[in-house]
Amino acid sequence: MTTVRCVRCSQEGASLTSNPFRSSEALRALGEQLQRSVCKPCYDAWLQTSVKLVNDSKLDLRDERSKDVWLTQMRAFLNLDGGRDPWRRFVDKRVRVETTSKIVTTATVLRVDDEKIWLSDFEGGAIARGFAPTQKGADGASGSATILRDFVLTIEEVRT
Repeated sequence: MTTVRCVRCSQEGASLTSNPFRSSEALRALGEQLQRSVCKPCYDAWLQTSVKLVNDSKLDLRDERSKDVWLTQMRAFLNLDGGRDPWRRFVDKRVRVETTSKIVTTATVLRVDDEKIWLSDFEGGAIARGFAPTQKGADGASGSATILRDFVLTIEEVRT
């Protein structure tokens, strides 16, 4: 068994046994990077988050733009780019968000881009005021929402 010092969790752990991408040269190179720098438990955590991301954001991975979003979020989640955006460290984590209008809520971060933060699993099952719903459930309750980064006063991981 080969081990790596994981760039996401900073622990020594089992590496991926094979390249998860084989389709194109660019993805093959990314897969090799994953094998060299990400432990299997962190990659498995990405796969679970990836399913949530695809479903909640309605990504069609046959579409190039959706694929780019997916790859960008994967790189951020696994810290492959060295964590250039400090807010990306919250992807797949429970956070407490306080808005500039003093609304406070707890939710899970699905993804982050230059303008917005995508959140789901709001505490109490409802989206807090001030967040824009992105998906409605069968009962009319929203399952995920976005907020513009400019309206976030603080965001911090909730320790359990």
